[in-house]
Amino acid sequence: MRRLVAGVLCLMVAGLSPAGDLMADAAHGHDHHHSHDRTARVVSPLQRARHLQRHHEFERAAELLAEVIENEPFNREAQLLYADVLLHDARIDEARAACVRVALAGAHVLAGYCSVQVLTASGEHDRAFAAATSLEFNQLSEEAQIWALEISAVAAWKAGQLQTADQWFRKAAAYPNVPHSTEHAYNEFRASLVY
Repeated sequence: MRRLVAGVLCLMVAGLSPAGDLMADAAHGHDHHHSHDRTARVVSPLQRARHLQRHHEFERAAELLAEVIENEPFNREAQLLYADVLLHDARIDEARAACVRVALAGAHVLAGYCSVQVLTASGEHDRAFAAATSLEFNQLSEEAQIWALEISAVAAWKAGQLQTADQWFRKAAAYPNVPHSTEHAYNEFRASLVY
């Protein structure tokens, strides 16, 4: 269990997209196609934090997510986003704790990928790669699979497993609607291979 938790942070984070926001709103009865005033729709604190994270306003996002988590300590999506935001401020131990809370909420595979991201960020590249290879992502949503592949590819890259990193990046890039962050990471990887 410890190895699993030490293996996964960013899977859902990269998978969070505006389309996901629309799907969540649809689940709550919001109809964007028939709305005449888009500014009137209610934006949740989690949606605001996601927006701040996407615009690299990590400190503000962390503050907002801390409030969300105070009210919903086992909110998987909030914990994953919080871990990602914390890593941007090099707050490794707090990010690791967020991954543990994801596991405690029953999302063990997501927690594993969350931990992979934490291990990579903390410079434990071989452990991150080993954890990434031990995780199975097929039961995750398509968006989560892209995130998991990106996290795994970065772990492989940092561990010097370049062929595996390339395979995982290619697999992630083959999905429709690949997030810009995944494309950017893959482009950085390819640029690093040019001597």
